[in-house]
Amino acid sequence: MSRSDSPTRPLPRLAAVAATTVTAAFAVGSLVAQLVLVPSWQAADPGEFLDRFATEGVTLGAVQFPLLVASLLLVAAVAVAAFRRRARGRLLWGSALLAVLGVAVLLPVYFAGANSALLDPAFPLDGVAEELTAWSAWNWLRTGLSLAATMLCASALVVLPDRHHDPSADQERS
Repeated sequence: MSRSDSPTRPLPRLAAVAATTVTAAFAVGSLVAQLVLVPSWQAADPGEFLDRFATEGVTLGAVQFPLLVASLLLVAAVAVAAFRRRARGRLLWGSALLAVLGVAVLLPVYFAGANSALLDPAFPLDGVAEELTAWSAWNWLRTGLSLAATMLCASALVVLPDRHHDPSADQERS
């Protein structure tokens, strides 16, 4: 079996770094939304919040959604490659993929409906506080999952062998 056919050949580092970087960007966006936007939304009167959400919420989604899609695609590609190659860190990549999938599932489970409702001009002003409390709780979950995914990706990067790594050395150590 040639080295290129070896099931333990290393992962392309650029793909792994890209997956980690995009996932981190999404996590930072989620954290900023939670720590900056949500408190300012909660401090606003309901009518002002709904007006702001029509621009700030839409902008947040326009930035975050492509990052989530890119994170999901890149982490999935790296995780699949890691398992196919039996690469070091494959369980970390698999766990990162599960965390990113968890984030993605939150869109149809909660955020799509909640965001659409908040963008509806007929949304009742007396329902804003309750919906913002729920939105904040769901966003904390999204933020936590995205931070976990980032940490898992970064941890997997640390265990990636360098370009000159000899997989047979791993077998000799075990």
